[in-house]
Amino acid sequence: MAEGQPARRPLEELTSVPAAEPAPPVFQERLTGPLAPDAYAFAVPLALLGVAGLVAGWSVVGLLSLGLGLFVA
Repeated sequence: MAEGQPARRPLEELTSVPAAEPAPPVFQERLTGPLAPDAYAFAVPLALLGVAGLVAGWSVVGLLSLGLGLFVA
């Protein structure tokens, strides 16, 4: 701040009307697929682990893995 200058902005600067209305923002919606590509890399092994767990007789591990795999998908 310069010496001898007021610390505030002048009233004219604060109350002036802009010369033109600002343009609205440009928004373009992009639709995505049902799954993100990286979700397959995580969901498929979990689902396969769940099925393998159910086949092997580990029902708790199988159901948890299968449920988590389906939830991720």
